[in-house]
Amino acid sequence: GNAVGFVLDGDNHTISNLEINGEGMFNMAPANCVIKNLTIDGATSTSNSHNAAIFWGGVYSSVNFENVAVKNSTITGNCNVGTFVGGTYEPNNLVVKFKNCSVEKCALTANGYESQDPTGASGFVGKVYGASKVVFEGKNTIDTATTITNNNGLVGGQVYGYTTWEN
Repeated sequence: GNAVGFVLDGDNHTISNLEINGEGMFNMAPANCVIKNLTIDGATSTSNSHNAAIFWGGVYSSVNFENVAVKNSTITGNCNVGTFVGGTYEPNNLVVKFKNCSVEKCALTANGYESQDPTGASGFVGKVYGASKVVFEGKNTIDTATTITNNNGLVGGQVYGYTTWEN
């Protein structure tokens, strides 16, 4: 909670065969967190709650991803399923930034939540809510071998409020 400005620099290393049971690798994103120069290969992330992702199921503060690749991974949840972030939430003016990030040969699936429609799966961020802003810089890609079940695209299987994104 007090790790404002936390930086995880993978120094171009790869984390292989990671298993995540829950919303994501991390519980809460500290303000202005940065994940960079990292590859995740062969991860499985499974969540029985609203959100599912490799890094954060839900973020309540701004986060940045730079030179991060996720490959050969499977992410499954009820809704709000994204490779990097399941969903963004309040406060207003939250920014999720991607610079030169990629999703390769991954499978994302939203199964539905408490008899709701299975919605909110997308390649980078599953759900974008409120006045959140998603920014793409450089080259950010999802390859054609990636499958997204129940919505698709870079961002926002579900988009609510005054959300904006820019490239």
